[in-house]
Amino acid sequence: MLRHLIKNDYIDKINFRFEPLKTIKKPIPNIEDESIRKILNYFETSNVYPKNKLMFLLILTTGIRTNELCHIKNSNIDLENGIIHLDFTKNGESRNIYIVDSLKDLVAQVMNKTIYLLMNTTRE
Repeated sequence: MLRHLIKNDYIDKINFRFEPLKTIKKPIPNIEDESIRKILNYFETSNVYPKNKLMFLLILTTGIRTNELCHIKNSNIDLENGIIHLDFTKNGESRNIYIVDSLKDLVAQVMNKTIYLLMNTTRE
């Protein structure tokens, strides 16, 4: 459009200079240790569904992304070695995460006969 306007003498040549926008990096707030202790205590003292407890503990102990967590397949879980193979990741490259020994029993308890670890076939 500008070329057309300049070529036909509707406007004079304009010198543009583009500058990249400045990005403002906000720090990601950390969860305080006391808050984590309160949540863990709540899981131990309340009647929380095992799937809910597992979701929180996997995120806390492995750093897995929520979307990756939702796509864990039961067939990709190796409880003997404590490995979960993620074939659905943010960047599309599969990777392994390692689960702590204390979570193995909970993972085994939550695993069901569906394809995905956290698939909800009943109301929980």
